[in-house]
Amino acid sequence: MARELKNLGIINPSANIETLGFEQGTAGLFLVSVTATNTALTDAMFDVRIFNASASTNSAYIAKNQILPGRNSYETVRFTLDYNDKVYVTATSSSVSFLISGINQTE
Repeated sequence: MARELKNLGIINPSANIETLGFEQGTAGLFLVSVTATNTALTDAMFDVRIFNASASTNSAYIAKNQILPGRNSYETVRFTLDYNDKVYVTATSSSVSFLISGINQTE
């Protein structure tokens, strides 16, 4: 069966509030990317953080204080998630939304 690209999370967080976007769990191993879109005219900054409670270093940033110009989008490079990884997103403006998409590599 062909592997499908799926929307794993659509998040519209409040400004400066770290929000859980996707939790890997044990349902498979995903190859994912995160797209951040700024609908405002003014610039914003955003973070994408991966957290794993079972890892020796619990957090890694895919993007940290990334500048997102007004009316623009940014897509991260694709990265893998291990079991129990969680993807958290934060933005300095509530006009920034996030789309997490991925392919389950174990289907």
